[in-house]
Amino acid sequence: MLYPEVIKEKPEPLDKEDFLKQIQAELQLSRNFVNVKRDYLRNNISKYIDQTTDDEKFNVNIVYAMLNLDIAIEMLDSKEPIFSPRGIGDDEIAENLTDVARFDYNEMKLDLIQYAGALDRRMF
Repeated sequence: MLYPEVIKEKPEPLDKEDFLKQIQAELQLSRNFVNVKRDYLRNNISKYIDQTTDDEKFNVNIVYAMLNLDIAIEMLDSKEPIFSPRGIGDDEIAENLTDVARFDYNEMKLDLIQYAGALDRRMF
């Protein structure tokens, strides 16, 4: 034969203690990775919800309210697609496409995704 036969051996099963140690180590690594990002975001958010006031600075709640007002004005238009017929007899097709687009918009909860994206753009 041109290719030698390879006998695949089954890997030895992990001991229960070794398996638990491996899982705990992986969990700790993931926590260490995520905690840095969470601390950064908590620090940024705490700047916006801090109740202390200073006469020299804008109140943070006013800034947060202005951001929410800006987002609300932007989201007044739902940006849902509306299909219009191109010719005679296309009314039903256009209506079906509009219904599918509206269903997808609601099913995917695009309004929540757009709100989160708009808030991220303005906050960070």
